[in-house]
Order: sequence, then C-alpha cells, then structure tokens
Amino acid sequence: MAGNGIDELVRCEFNNEVFYISNEVLSEVLLRMHFRGRHLFRYKEAAALYGISEGKMKILAKKADAVRKTDGVALVDIRVMDQYIDDMV
Repeated sequence: MAGNGIDELVRCEFNNEVFYISNEVLSEVLLRMHFRGRHLFRYKEAAALYGISEGKMKILAKKADAVRKTDGVALVDIRVMDQYIDDMV
C-alpha cells in the first residue's frame, strides 16, 4: 500500500489481534455484504457489488427485469440479478 499513512487505514480487532486495512478494502468488503433485508441498490452500488461498470449493470439489470423504480429512483433488485446470473451460467 504505497503512499498510505496510518490515518488512511482502519484499525480492526479480531481474536485479540489488531490489524489495519485500507479504507478501500473496507469499502469493498462492506459493499459485498448482503445486509439483512437490503436487496435494492442504486446502479453504482450494484455495479461495485458485481465488479462491473455502471453502464453494463444498467444493461444487465434491464435484461434481467431487475429494475425497480420508486419515487423516480431506479434501484436494482440483487436477488433477481443473482438468479439471472445463475440461470445464464
């Protein structure tokens, strides 16, 4: 992690061990976690979750019929996306 100072790292404790991870790694881990009850994500969040571009997410979400619109906001239902991806493989 060249260039990262201690201020840019997050202190973590596990089994009485202390270690530090970058904010970037922590963000990636949190984005990949499926929070209880949360299954609708904005395109940008869903794209990060699947590791694809936002444009590609829009295309795939529409093909999968996974787009839900509420109050003018388009959200991707990742339960539907997961099923769509499983069916494609």
